[in-house]
Amino acid sequence: MDSYIGPELDKRFREHRASPPDSKKNKAIIDLLLQAYSPNSEATPNQEETMDPEFRLFAIRQIRMFVFAGHDSTSSAITYCFHLLSRHPKALQRLRAEHDETYGMDISSVASKLLANPALANGLLYTTAVIKEALRLFPPASSSRQGTTGVEITDDRGMVCPTEGAVVWVNHQAMHRAPKYWVRPDDFLPERWLELYWAGLGYDGVANRFESYG
Repeated sequence: MDSYIGPELDKRFREHRASPPDSKKNKAIIDLLLQAYSPNSEATPNQEETMDPEFRLFAIRQIRMFVFAGHDSTSSAITYCFHLLSRHPKALQRLRAEHDETYGMDISSVASKLLANPALANGLLYTTAVIKEALRLFPPASSSRQGTTGVEITDDRGMVCPTEGAVVWVNHQAMHRAPKYWVRPDDFLPERWLELYWAGLGYDGVANRFESYG
C-alpha cells in the first residue's frame, strides 16, 4: 500500500506546489495533510522541489490509517446490516417504512431532498437502532489504551490488575455479547436502542452504555 500512496502523495505535492487548491473547498485527507505541511527550511511548500522525507513517511502512515479505518470498518458495518436485515424480514419491513415516511416513495428524489435538508436523516431513529445493533453484534474494530501509573482494572473476580507499563486491549466482541450486560445478547433486537425500559423483560435502556466502535 505504501508503494501506491507514496507516488500519489508525491504527485499531489507537485500539484500543490504548482497551484495550491482552495482550502475551503478541498477536504480530501491528502490535501489537508499537504495544506498543513510546514517544511523545516525557510522555503514555502510551493518553492520546495521535494517533500521532507520525515513528513512524507508520517503522511503515508496517516493516509494508510484513514484508508483502512474509513473503508474496512464502514464496508463491514454495511455488510452486516444487510446480512441481519435479510435474516429478519420484520425489521427490514419496519426500516423500509421509516425511509418511505421520511423520504417519500420516489427513490430518485432522495438525494436532492437530503442535499436540501440534511437534517432529514435525524428522523431515521429505527435505522440508527439497526446500525447500532449490527455494530454491537459484529464490531468492525477494537481499541487499546496505554496503561499508566495509578490506573488499575478490577476483574469480575475482584482481582486488581495494575496497568502501568502495559497496553490494555478491549475485547468488544466478548463485551457486546456478555449476558452480564445484555438481555438476549446473541439476538438481533434493534428495539433495545429505542426504548428506555422494556416492560416485558425488565430491562433498562442502553443508550449511554454502548461502545460500538472503540
